[in-house]
Amino acid sequence: MQLLPPCGHPILGKDNLWDTISSEVVRLLDQREIKYSSVDLVRFRWVEEKEDIEDDEDGEGVEDVDVNAMVAAYENVVTTPITIWVGVLPGTLTGEVAFQSSEDILASIMEHGISDVHVAYRESVVQDFKGPKLFAPVSDINHLKVVIDPVTTALSLPIAGLKTLHNEGTLGFYFKWDNDYYAVTARHVLFQEHEGNHKYVYKKAVPKKEVVLMGTRAFSDLLTSTQGRTGTLNTTVGVLEKRIAASTRRLQGGGSDAAEAARELTKYQGELESTRTAIEELKKFFQEIKKYWSKPRERVIGYVTWAPPISFSTGPNGYTVDVCVVKLDKEKFLDNFGGNVLDLGTCRSVSLKASKPIVHVPGPEINATRFTELMYPRVDAPSDFEYPSGRLLPFRGILSAEKIREASDKEQN
Repeated sequence: MQLLPPCGHPILGKDNLWDTISSEVVRLLDQREIKYSSVDLVRFRWVEEKEDIEDDEDGEGVEDVDVNAMVAAYENVVTTPITIWVGVLPGTLTGEVAFQSSEDILASIMEHGISDVHVAYRESVVQDFKGPKLFAPVSDINHLKVVIDPVTTALSLPIAGLKTLHNEGTLGFYFKWDNDYYAVTARHVLFQEHEGNHKYVYKKAVPKKEVVLMGTRAFSDLLTSTQGRTGTLNTTVGVLEKRIAASTRRLQGGGSDAAEAARELTKYQGELESTRTAIEELKKFFQEIKKYWSKPRERVIGYVTWAPPISFSTGPNGYTVDVCVVKLDKEKFLDNFGGNVLDLGTCRSVSLKASKPIVHVPGPEINATRFTELMYPRVDAPSDFEYPSGRLLPFRGILSAEKIREASDKEQN
């Protein structure tokens, strides 16, 4: 038996009707206290053998037999109508209750003018796919600092929808509710235009709108940047080896610069050892990412729970409501979660060209001195910004519109 997608229905495929019907199915299942685990829309297909066909007793014309036609003659392909496929916990549903529930569901969808859909039940237990856990932000001396940022728990993670991997965006701030972890992002990142601009609320047993860490381009960029960094360090090894050889010759030759040559030799040998260690760590990181993160399903970090329609305010403080809440897989964040912190040592470059999707790649590291300089708008107006000792800047509170305008007024004056 083959499972097929439920394509081509003239009514179900319009105006997100399945969302409405699936919610009604869930309500009816709850009403009969059925312990369900999933509600899917599917079709089935299988092959049946036809009744025996008389053989050619004389054996004539065997050399002209069309094999495909012969198979078709003996086999019949059966495809079912679209079916509402309800998963129930093992041993919890009787035939009588299943029949009554089916009558409920069929009567409900008849109200939408649908009479060609079947209802079927199966035993099913849902198990969450765990996948790899996110890393913690690393220290300044860690060799992975320049590449690891997209897979850490720090803010501004690159994301995409599991079914829309080419439409990439960024995960916003985190918050906690009833011991669960959530994050906020823009609705347009995870919803396509053809889905309409309707309020979305996740309902149990309806397929989840899953969120993936790194879309297709971002994941490719992570691998490329890691390989590029490794290649650069391999070049550095060659340069250091030549410098070590030159310093060794000067040291062995004696002379007035022997002491300086000895200092250079010690320095270059230390740098060479550190560079080789970095190469090994980058190679290990690259292999781990390829092995455990390559499949998009392995990078699922949560699913959408709520998203209001995109709307626009025309008042004096006009703004756009483009927001979406994602419930995070806590198991992937918990061990290395540091809250709403921004890693100041790394950044991501963003393509704003209309012809290309927004792309996030590991960017150049910004040292503490350079970052602090950027926080000073004018020499005569020093900032009170203090660079955090651990490089992680915690986010606290919300800046009101009045405060933003107040800061702008001060700059103008």
